[in-house]
Amino acid sequence: MKHIISISGGKDSGATAIMAKLERGLDAQLVFADTGHEHAETYRYLEYLDKVLGPITVVKADFTKRIAQKRQFVAMDMRTKRAYKDIPVFDEHGEPIYKCIPGTNIIALDKNDKPIQKTRKGSGSKVRWSNKAKRRALKVLHPTGNVFLDLCLWKGRFPSTMRRFCSEELKHIPIRDQVVEPIMMDGHTVVSWQGVRADESKNRANLNIVDEPEDGLITYRPIITWTAQDVFDLHRKHGIKWNPLYEQGMGRVGCMPCIHARKGELREIAMRWPEVIEWLAEMERITSEGSKRGNSTFYDVRIIEKGDTSRVSYKTHGIDKLVEWAMTTRGGSQYDLLAPAQDLEMCSSIYGLCESAV
Repeated sequence: MKHIISISGGKDSGATAIMAKLERGLDAQLVFADTGHEHAETYRYLEYLDKVLGPITVVKADFTKRIAQKRQFVAMDMRTKRAYKDIPVFDEHGEPIYKCIPGTNIIALDKNDKPIQKTRKGSGSKVRWSNKAKRRALKVLHPTGNVFLDLCLWKGRFPSTMRRFCSEELKHIPIRDQVVEPIMMDGHTVVSWQGVRADESKNRANLNIVDEPEDGLITYRPIITWTAQDVFDLHRKHGIKWNPLYEQGMGRVGCMPCIHARKGELREIAMRWPEVIEWLAEMERITSEGSKRGNSTFYDVRIIEKGDTSRVSYKTHGIDKLVEWAMTTRGGSQYDLLAPAQDLEMCSSIYGLCESAV
């Protein structure tokens, strides 16, 4: 039986690892799935855990093939779906291929043999790829070196609270494919330790402590009934530090920021690490250019914009607009005059950690 613990740099997975390694004395393997969307402080903290809890195996997703497949799909003409569905209209850089097969309408050309830009829409709210969108997307549909951004390019959008595909694609699948399944293929039963708690969400409240074995895999959630206070208390008991980001206003540290980040967390991020906001704005631009509609925002714009948002752009309602909203009080109607005066050197914890450090 092999014990695998998914560790993120957060308090819950940290407490789970402490329980397995220090309290139960298990020879458990720690695994970190690198999303490419972590704060530098989290990477430093993982180096600390590697020293005090044992070596951490790092896995990472790879979307190179899927981006290449999408680039090939986008480059094809989808109007002639039968005989000529595999004839490219544009090259991988978005430049048009001017050859037009006689007797077909692979691409519309003007009198100068230049492609005519047409925006074609389907029924209802479904939008099809226009020639203009194809050229725009093909210029950015290439691996970026950041797996989170690569995932968004492949999906054509950012994850959301309703479509949280980031956890599955960036964490669960890489750990399963690169660690769990190879161990199971060697004939071992795997116990997968997950640091999740019931009070985090309604979905997690319905999870069991132990899931029945399935093809040699057992899922174990030892802290499912714990509170956040219980988690930090276990760190204190064994003298293990928690991620310093918890003392800098963060409620979640698995990503920077998480799609579930609260208003106050976004405000802290903007004031403490403006470079993170700049990078989010750049990701919005790249993801938008690679999408069918030419628009995608990291956060749902309905947070700040009521009514019809179908024509809202990432340029007008992107992360910068959300940061502006995060600096307000009273539902966005009044600026928080105390926020700019906050001493960023002081501890700012939503868990009451400032008076009870390890």
